[in-house]
Amino acid sequence: MAVREEGSDEEILEEKDASEVQCALVEHVRGIRSRKWTMHLGNVYKVGREGSAADIEVDHPSMSRRQCSLAVTRSEAGDLVLVAMDQGSTNGTFINKSRLEKGVGLTKPLAEVKHLVFGECPNGYKIMVTQGQSKERDRSRSPKQKQPKQESWDDMAASALRMKEATKKRAEEKDSTRHHFAPPTGPSRRERRAAGAGAAGSGGSTKVPGGAGNNPTKAAKASDIEWPEDWR
Repeated sequence: MAVREEGSDEEILEEKDASEVQCALVEHVRGIRSRKWTMHLGNVYKVGREGSAADIEVDHPSMSRRQCSLAVTRSEAGDLVLVAMDQGSTNGTFINKSRLEKGVGLTKPLAEVKHLVFGECPNGYKIMVTQGQSKERDRSRSPKQKQPKQESWDDMAASALRMKEATKKRAEEKDSTRHHFAPPTGPSRRERRAAGAGAAGSGGSTKVPGGAGNNPTKAAKASDIEWPEDWR
């Protein structure tokens, strides 16, 4: 008969719970996240002034060397709770604007803890909790890259038909522009060659237009000119 050690089931559950839940104390400076400290479930963390060798050190003159202690654990009902105790600080520790009583521990459901204030430090502090499955949810909710839309066979066929019609239309316009040139006027080159060959075969003399024999008016007028004595 196998012997099982007492409390082994509880240790397994605690290890599984610690791996699934992750907590951190986050510092906000003027509304902007500045630093964070990881808080393992069930561990106690000391808060103190800078240089006090505390687990969580805050650089502000109003802080005490032993400001307070913080821990995140589970209640009997299984809910996450914050356990805090002020260790006698000078300027106090505040949870939701309520000051902790010195030396008296406070247990508060983590869902009801809005923010923490240490002394007179103007920075705000909040405990953030993430579940082990939250990363998978974040991956599933992450925006997917847009895939290029694939055309169907009908769209591709219609596109090819439009391209074919456009090419045909451009070819028709080019042909119509080519045939719209006006034909040359007057006798063609062949007709001019035939006319020249007929004139050469007849053997007649060709009168040059504008000659003296063809213009008697100009010849008569030339006889009326008074020429110089030595030119006659």
